[in-house]
Amino acid sequence: CTNDNCPESFNAGVDIFRVNMSHSSIEDLKLYSRLGLENNIEIGIDTEGAQIRTLLNSVNNIFLEEGELFKISNNFDDLSTKLALYPFNIINQLDKNSIIRLDFNGATALVEENLGHCLQCKCINPGKVGNNKGVDVLNKIVNLPDFTKKDIESLNLIEDLNITNVFISFCKSKEAVLRVKKISPKVKV
Repeated sequence: CTNDNCPESFNAGVDIFRVNMSHSSIEDLKLYSRLGLENNIEIGIDTEGAQIRTLLNSVNNIFLEEGELFKISNNFDDLSTKLALYPFNIINQLDKNSIIRLDFNGATALVEENLGHCLQCKCINPGKVGNNKGVDVLNKIVNLPDFTKKDIESLNLIEDLNITNVFISFCKSKEAVLRVKKISPKVKV
């Protein structure tokens, strides 16, 4: 691209394009990196990070009504379950009276019982819940790793893809920064 035919964002002073790994695949990252190199544009990885996300079973979104009873699964082996949380083992940290905000402000649920393989919940604030949306546990601290498996895979490609910037989503400690720097000492975090 030259200054005469670049998209407006290039000419407007964009310094870097951030690839959100929560919504991109490793193949997407490779494509964006190639396009960045071809057009002299810096690409940065934004990690998925320590974030709980929704997974819906075969639909794009669901609507939960106030008072509705529903299950949140740790997998989709039970086909009657339409909602799971990722990472799958997160439900092991939730118990009776945990309050879960789904899709950030989409709906709020109260855990009535942890059945081991799923949570029995009651909707206490109605709303729409989409797929791959953020989840907060409002009244309990949960332990999540700094990086997902896909984050580690993408970080291990930094040097091969000439990526010089990493944005650590939901960074909880200096150890996360040091881990990225160990993978690539030259990268900007």
